[in-house]
Amino acid sequence: MRSRPTLQDEGSRAPGFRPCSGKIASRLSFNLPGDCRFSVHEAIPEHVGLGSGTQLAIAVGVALAGLYRLDLPARAVAALYQRGQRSGIGVGAFEQGGFLVDGGKDAGAEPPPIVSRLEFPGDWRVVLLLDPAVQGLHGEREMAAFQALPEFPESESAHLCRLMFTQAMPALAKQDLDKFGCAIGELQRVVGDYFAPAQGGRFSSPRVAEALAWMESQGITGIGQSSWGPTGFAIVGDEAQASSGAGFFAGARRAIALGRPRPTAVHGLQRPQSRRRGRPRSAGSCLRRREIEQTFIHGANL
Repeated sequence: MRSRPTLQDEGSRAPGFRPCSGKIASRLSFNLPGDCRFSVHEAIPEHVGLGSGTQLAIAVGVALAGLYRLDLPARAVAALYQRGQRSGIGVGAFEQGGFLVDGGKDAGAEPPPIVSRLEFPGDWRVVLLLDPAVQGLHGEREMAAFQALPEFPESESAHLCRLMFTQAMPALAKQDLDKFGCAIGELQRVVGDYFAPAQGGRFSSPRVAEALAWMESQGITGIGQSSWGPTGFAIVGDEAQASSGAGFFAGARRAIALGRPRPTAVHGLQRPQSRRRGRPRSAGSCLRRREIEQTFIHGANL
């Protein structure tokens, strides 16, 4: 007799792990033998605009697929879990890392395709500003916000496309931080103003907005909000500038992210052994997020 794997969360600090892992297991684990145990040592905070649900869901799904030798790449796992419905950046960051641009959503079930990928300069840093008192829109409130917002103006969409492909990406390829930051800052202003009615302003957190305004006054142009926020970001040239700038955001959380070209790695998998051999049914599978390994600017599907 076969049973579906039972996912156990041992001492996890990831609040969304149980529902995420259970839904993934129900979709991927029909008639699979043995049990699985996941220990989540570190996880991205949920509902802060950093794509934690997508990353964790795909990580669990890819781990199960690898454990049982299923031919399910990350994009297929994302489609099964209904992730990447509006943006392909989360799936692309899991697969590739780097600076990514997706091609927009069509009528299909697959996440939008990644149409461009560039290396993020190794010396640059992204200061992430997190406000623990605020959560970004999610669930039913997010769906209601999208339904209430007007259609994004075609003129603005054309402006953002030109901005991305004729200014931001060439500047990134040349490692020109000033021009790149100006382009990203302008993109974020346009997108933030469009979503302002749903999130209470250009930025969803007044504290993050205050910190970003200060950074902008210091000459940092590449600022914005990641997805629905409240996490804000500022792109700077080196570690020293990142440390000094992040110090302004007193009393709240901040992190300095490295822009790395690597995809997410899932390793340390062992297939469950049969009880008939007198061996334990469960195998240790560890998903460890040691640090942020992808950097992405998530504003709108262009």
